[in-house]
Amino acid sequence: MTQLLRVLALGFLGAASLVAVGCKNDALVPIEGRITVDGLPVLEGTSVLLAPLGDHKPAHGKTGADGVFRVYTNVPGDGVMPGEYRVVLVNSMNAIPLPDHEVTREDDPAYLAYLKKVEDFKKRPPTKGMLPILYSAPDTTPLRWKIPEDGVFMKLELESKAPAK
Repeated sequence: MTQLLRVLALGFLGAASLVAVGCKNDALVPIEGRITVDGLPVLEGTSVLLAPLGDHKPAHGKTGADGVFRVYTNVPGDGVMPGEYRVVLVNSMNAIPLPDHEVTREDDPAYLAYLKKVEDFKKRPPTKGMLPILYSAPDTTPLRWKIPEDGVFMKLELESKAPAK
């Protein structure tokens, strides 16, 4: 019986060790930062999306009136997995407008008008204090952020005259 208890105890400790090691890679670290455009806080409510460049989960958050944001993975306050991310920033001023109605055909005149509206939107000149459209999609944003295992505060000091892509 004592031998059985030892085997069970060792088995339990071994399993607990494997779980602990496995969880280390999934550990979330607290992340926050501040975004400014032309020296002023970015528009309140700007969405901050961290799109992973590796085998970790995406994370997101929103800015306050002071441009400060906290990013989380599952629920507010839980943090972000360490690793490298593309930083995507979207607000009502740089978000591509949505179609006015459901698209049923690619040659629909309303859809073609919508595509023109999107192209015009992308070509508009930058306005002081406005977040450039360049940062609003994972495939165009030049912003990268490597999250260390102990978390970090990031300052993004952007300019409205960033080139469009």
